Amino acid sequence: MKKIIISPLVFFIIVSSYSQVNSEKSLHSDSLDVLNYTIVLDLTNLSSAELKGHTTLQIASKVDNLNLVTLDLLRLNVDSIFFGSDHAPGFSYNDTLINTTTPVLYNTGDIFEMTVYYHGSPYVDSILGGFYFMSGYAFNIGQFLNNRPVCAAKAWFPCVDDLIDRASYEYLITTSKPNIAVCGGNLENTIDNGNGTTTFHWVMNEKIPAYLASVAAGKYAHVSDTYVGIERLIPIDIYTYPEDSLAAFDAFSNIKSIASAYENNFGPYGWNKIGFVETPEGTCEHASNIPYLDYCMNNSIACEEYMAHEFGHHWFGDLITFETDNDFWINEGGATFANYVYKESLYGMEAEKLYIRDMHREVLRLAHIDDGGYFPVYGVPSEALFGKTIYDKGPTVFHTLRNYLGDDLFFDAMKDVFELHGYSDISTVELRDYMSASSGVDLTDFFDAWVFNPGHIHFSIDSFNVLSSSAPYNVEVFMRQKTKGPAGLGNSNRVEVTFMNEQWNEFATTVMFDGETGSQIVEVPFLPKIVVCDKEEKACDATTDFYKTIKTTGLKNFETTYVVIDVTGIIDSAFIRVEHNWVAPDPIDPAIPGLFISDYRYWKIDGILTAGFNARGKFYYNKNSSSAGYLDNTFINNDIDSLVLLYRPGAGNSWEIIDFIRAGSSYTGYLISDTLMFGEYALGIWNWDQWMGAYNFEKKNDFMKVYPNPSSGDFNIEFAGETSGELFIYDLNGRILEKIKVEEGQKHIEWSPDTIEKGTYLVHFNDGKKGFVQKVVVE
Repeated sequence: MKKIIISPLVFFIIVSSYSQVNSEKSLHSDSLDVLNYTIVLDLTNLSSAELKGHTTLQIASKVDNLNLVTLDLLRLNVDSIFFGSDHAPGFSYNDTLINTTTPVLYNTGDIFEMTVYYHGSPYVDSILGGFYFMSGYAFNIGQFLNNRPVCAAKAWFPCVDDLIDRASYEYLITTSKPNIAVCGGNLENTIDNGNGTTTFHWVMNEKIPAYLASVAAGKYAHVSDTYVGIERLIPIDIYTYPEDSLAAFDAFSNIKSIASAYENNFGPYGWNKIGFVETPEGTCEHASNIPYLDYCMNNSIACEEYMAHEFGHHWFGDLITFETDNDFWINEGGATFANYVYKESLYGMEAEKLYIRDMHREVLRLAHIDDGGYFPVYGVPSEALFGKTIYDKGPTVFHTLRNYLGDDLFFDAMKDVFELHGYSDISTVELRDYMSASSGVDLTDFFDAWVFNPGHIHFSIDSFNVLSSSAPYNVEVFMRQKTKGPAGLGNSNRVEVTFMNEQWNEFATTVMFDGETGSQIVEVPFLPKIVVCDKEEKACDATTDFYKTIKTTGLKNFETTYVVIDVTGIIDSAFIRVEHNWVAPDPIDPAIPGLFISDYRYWKIDGILTAGFNARGKFYYNKNSSSAGYLDNTFINNDIDSLVLLYRPGAGNSWEIIDFIRAGSSYTGYLISDTLMFGEYALGIWNWDQWMGAYNFEKKNDFMKVYPNPSSGDFNIEFAGETSGELFIYDLNGRILEKIKVEEGQKHIEWSPDTIEKGTYLVHFNDGKKGFVQKVVVE
């Protein structure tokens, strides 16, 4: 379930379709199948905040000798129960379950009718869900946000309230004039009862789980239109508060375009109408009758994504429904992925990429914080079901699968799933197998790496080598895979790589490899200058990246990468791409005593420049542990003055400290390199206490003393006891400048830094068991 903060004063919940179904737990639908519900409600006195009515269930027995029917009904009063025209022999009710003895034994396939009369004040979840009497309106929200299980049909009619049992619906809702009742399905007729009341007769022929059934009653204006679907004309029925009828034209101005995008990519719309009804609370994917928060009716731009998300559920969530809570990502991840599709269709690929990029960045930064750990999208624990892993990582998995298969195979497979398995529940394994069969591509490895795998996998190009001297050029590309969090390495990886030459010509192809490393020889029509990994962001691995064509001087923000490039000189256009890699960089090798490299992230900058280009690189740091932080909070564990900027030209090169200035506070800011170079950058930090602990070093005064310090002449190095080993003199980039043998029993060494420039250096002694280190200053 998604919580969206619109303003400090207004918020609403985007309700998700989750039910706490445990495959090992007995369900009512194990023994019976409800074929149809006829729900009769008296909503003539909304001010009483009471439900009064009866529901008739047409039931088929799924077992022999059925003598007990168990239904869900939450905190209402049961007046009587009938089988046909006969009173039930007996029943019990505990505010949650109705257990009713049948008048006869029913065998498999037997069909019977059961009617429950009830009344009372309906239950409302402490956050969202249930049946509401609010602001002169009565309506249901089909899922509980706070309660488990979350299916909330039981709050307003007796039912089998799980994900698996599907039935058709008939509604007979009586209201006082001028109120009307709006339900899912077709309005068959209205009956003027001659006493100031009207009965609205709605029929939903499509079979749905109980939580997708719906009703709303109150003063409504009807705004209607028609959408020309790919197979038929589809009514659009929007029911608004009378004062909001004009606003509905803006709020739903793009609904036809969104419907077209969804039909073209997922297949025909499977419901009788496109329906929304304005309500004072919540929104939910009720089949063909979506309750839509009144705030959104007057804030169409702010709410279009939420409207499209709920409408997308009419494929992901209504047409196919997740089988258990483990499969919840199919519903919510799928509905948000539908947003990707409409963004691309209505606003173009760049708008879609921006939308995905922002969402993906927040998944990599915050999902494991907000949700309490790194989880696969399949099988998220109940306390994290409504978090970023499901809602925001889920759609990125669909996006990655789309590009793994290619558009034709992916969307054809999705259409097959909706056509062949529509109006039923589906598991993650079934989805994998259906799409494998339809596409002809075995998706076992993909699902293992992206769906069942906690954390994230990460792809990079380690290097490339041109093997031929003339066109077409054979180029060997060396790939590497890392992981973020507890993820395992993926196999059958497919990664798009793009070759570019000096003239910016491009050639893209897919490289395939298993495990941590792999290589592939590619025939390229030109001599490449650079090779870019996933330039168009088709795989949502543990990277966020951005490329720009730069033509002017000034500050250039590479969004979602935490890099700003300050261009100070340019003659001709430049192409620059920044990758922010959300995995640990390669270690410092050889190690620099006292210096640590970030274990969380690093950057890679690449591109094609022309003469006259000059720029500074600004690299962002943030040690906050707050919603705006969680970048370097576990790494910057020392004084901010200990923070340094590390650079290397590429894989296979050693890291070294480069000159920089720091701009910002002790918590956030930038490390600024005066000269931008292509290659990899990372944050480093000096931390002697941590170094000594990590490498079994002793504090400098315990065994080794160096004096005078600072010194413009010789240094004396004394040991507290007899020892032997080696003494190393390092500069701050980890280079060994001198190595001195310490003989057995030697307690004093005089070191003369005659050939060393003024500066700060490290004296490191190692006896083979322990290390001792001290910083010295040569004046």
